[in-house]
Amino acid sequence: MNSALDARRSGPSQIATVSTRRLKEFVLNRFAEDHPLRQVILAERDSLTVAEFLAKLETWLVLLNGRA
Repeated sequence: MNSALDARRSGPSQIATVSTRRLKEFVLNRFAEDHPLRQVILAERDSLTVAEFLAKLETWLVLLNGRA
């Protein structure tokens, strides 16, 4: 998959994961160093389960809209 957020299945139980590497590249290029969304996303692991990613998405949107 070559999308901005690559979903992959990994491990013996085949848990779907989402790579955050391209998202991290995006925030590095688009947000100021002191922007809270940039700081939070860069602190994330490079791979999250789909459930983790979706749970964090709401918080990321609040940070994005709070500084828009």
